[in-house]
Amino acid sequence: MTIEKCKDFIKDGYGTWDDTSKPTTYANMYDFMANQNNVVMNLAQGLWQPSTAYTVGTIIRSPNLPAGCVATCTTAGTSGTTEPKWTAYSTTVADGSCKWKVNTDSQDTMVSERTKAINDMHTTITGERNKAIDDLHSAITKEIANAILQTKKDLYPVGAIFISLTDSRNPADIVGFGTWEVLPAGYGLVAQGTATAEDGTTLTFTAGKKTGEFKHKLSKGELASHSHSFIPDTTRTGASGGSYCYFDTNTLGNVKGIARETQSTGDNLYHNNLSPCLAAYMWERKA
Repeated sequence: MTIEKCKDFIKDGYGTWDDTSKPTTYANMYDFMANQNNVVMNLAQGLWQPSTAYTVGTIIRSPNLPAGCVATCTTAGTSGTTEPKWTAYSTTVADGSCKWKVNTDSQDTMVSERTKAINDMHTTITGERNKAIDDLHSAITKEIANAILQTKKDLYPVGAIFISLTDSRNPADIVGFGTWEVLPAGYGLVAQGTATAEDGTTLTFTAGKKTGEFKHKLSKGELASHSHSFIPDTTRTGASGGSYCYFDTNTLGNVKGIARETQSTGDNLYHNNLSPCLAAYMWERKA
C-alpha cells in the first residue's frame, strides 16, 4: 500500500458545499474519502485488528497493551471479534484461534534482529563448513587414490611379474596402470646367475632369457654305462682259447675273435623333461 499525504478537508478545498460558485461534488467527496481511507489503513498497519488472520512471528501494537510493549504471534490463527484483554509483559494471551506473547518493543526488535543475525550466521557458517568438508573430502580422497596407485607402482615396477591362478585379464585392467606382456607359455621362473651342476660344470641363467628344453633326445654320451647279459647255448665242452663255440643248439661256430652284438630295441624318441608344475597367468610389466 502506498503512503500518501493526508488531505485537509478545509484547506484542500473540499468544504465548499455552501459556495454556489464552486460547490463540493460527489467526486470531490469520493476522492477525499479514498485519501482518508488510505491514510488510516497505513496507520492501522501493525495495529491489532479484529477477525484478521495472523501468522507466527507477526508483531502488532495496541494502545491497550502495557506501556512500551508489543505482542508477537506465537500460534497462527484468526483474531477474535473484540480485542483481548492484554496482560503483563512476558505473558501469553489467547485471541480467537491465535495466541500472542507480550514483549517489550525494544526486546522484540532485538530478538528479531538477533534471530535474523543468528540465522544468517548459521547459514554462512553451514555453507562454508559444508564447502570446507566437501573440499577436504575431495582432497583426502584424491590423496588416498594417488597413494594407493603409487604403492601399486612401487610393488610392480617395470620388469615385475604379475601372477594369478584365476584372473586372465591384462594386469593394466586390474591394477590400473602400466603396459604388460604375457610370458611365454610353459616357461617357469628361476633365479638368474651362474649355477654349478652336480658334475661340476657351470650353467649361466640370464634374466629375461629363455633356457632349457621341454623334451630332450639323449645322445650316446648321455646314456648310463651298462652291459647286457650274454649266455651262449652250447652242447660241447670247449677249452680256453678253443676254436669252436656253439651259440645255438646243434649250430657249430667256426669263427673266433669276432665281437658279437645283442639285438637292438627301443624307439629312439625324445623323453619328457617337464617337472610337475601348476599353470598360472603370468605377465611382465614393460612400461
